Amino acid sequence: MCGMPGGNLKGRCGTVLWTALALMFPLRGQSDSTPPGRLEGSVFTAEAGGGRAFVPGARVHLHPLPAVSAGREVVTDALGRFVFPEVAPGRYSLSADFSGLRSDAVEIAVKSGKTAEVEIELKLPAVKESVTVSAQTEAVDVTQTVSAGVLRESEITNAPNVNERFETLLPLLPGVVRGPDGLINLKGGRASQGGMLLNSANVTDPVTGNTGVNLPIDVVSTVQVFSNPYDPEYGKLSGAVATVDTRVSDFDKFRFRIQNFMPRFRKRDGTIMGIESSTPRLLITGPLKQGRLALTQSFEYRYVRTPVETLPPLQRDTGLESFDSYTQVDLNLSERQSASFTLAFYPQKLAYYGLNSFTPQPATPDLRQRGYFTSFSHRFASTSGALLASQVSFKKFDFDVKAHSDESYQLWVETTTGGFFNRQNRDSGRIE
Repeated sequence: MCGMPGGNLKGRCGTVLWTALALMFPLRGQSDSTPPGRLEGSVFTAEAGGGRAFVPGARVHLHPLPAVSAGREVVTDALGRFVFPEVAPGRYSLSADFSGLRSDAVEIAVKSGKTAEVEIELKLPAVKESVTVSAQTEAVDVTQTVSAGVLRESEITNAPNVNERFETLLPLLPGVVRGPDGLINLKGGRASQGGMLLNSANVTDPVTGNTGVNLPIDVVSTVQVFSNPYDPEYGKLSGAVATVDTRVSDFDKFRFRIQNFMPRFRKRDGTIMGIESSTPRLLITGPLKQGRLALTQSFEYRYVRTPVETLPPLQRDTGLESFDSYTQVDLNLSERQSASFTLAFYPQKLAYYGLNSFTPQPATPDLRQRGYFTSFSHRFASTSGALLASQVSFKKFDFDVKAHSDESYQLWVETTTGGFFNRQNRDSGRIE
């Protein structure tokens, strides 16, 4: 209309402009005057009895949906309440957290001029477990002619061990079982067909071929079982062989350890009657000359009574008493030469051996063994990497079986009387 011919252009355009402005200003004012909403609520945790415990100091997060702008955050008051006083109308995501507790995100709509009330429950986050299995290719060592299972120091120290002997842990290795007679069978062979080496020296019984040494478990570093001992260093053995390596003495500072110092008492008919077991152990290691000469000394005393419940209260115990001593002196002769000296004592007594419901204490024998082992070894490493090891060892092992009386040994239907019929005395030794 402003462009019509013959019309008053200035007047008509002014009228149109003022009319448009008058229509726009009321609309804009109406849009800006839309009141915001209000959001308030509480944060709580569920109690065991079904009640609620409100949480002060929890952080409450408010985020618009879709998230096109930054969110807001408030903290609950002493009663666990929170307030967002001015919230533009729209859809929001609300969540809370407090000291390891979290809530699920709650979607809520805020309307203009109205108050939205919401309650948020805090929960422990769900624990998710995952297991990753990855394949590993074990490299074959072509320089070794035997396969070995190994018990390391951490396993020897931490594995459950009923009598605190390293021999008890050997069945943890593949192919090692304990037979009905209590002896260890290695790789299908009898106990007398295997062998045991202590720091490369043979420590089996020279007569029977069974294990003939008791060591304090504190000095044992590793135990290995070789299934096919083809190498000549393992000796004349028709079965598998177990090798025991002891700790190297500490050349830096002295250390000691005492364990199992307190005894355990014996109870009979609700009354304490003597001591049932006492197994104290002591280990000392340290330098005699810094960096050159070091000593390791370990003692172990064992006194154990094992009851047979079907016999009278004070005549039902078999007894084990032993004292094991191990001494090792390590010497650094030079950068390429080292030497060590070892001395071990292990006397032992088994009282009322073979006690059972049909064989009372007077009809059982006592077993006594006395022995010691000593060795000296020297090692030299050449510049080419070759190792020359020389060793001299001596072992003494004596064994006695003694009866409790000289009366005739008689087997009855319900019991056994008299003194044990078989008396033995055996002295043996080995030099290598």
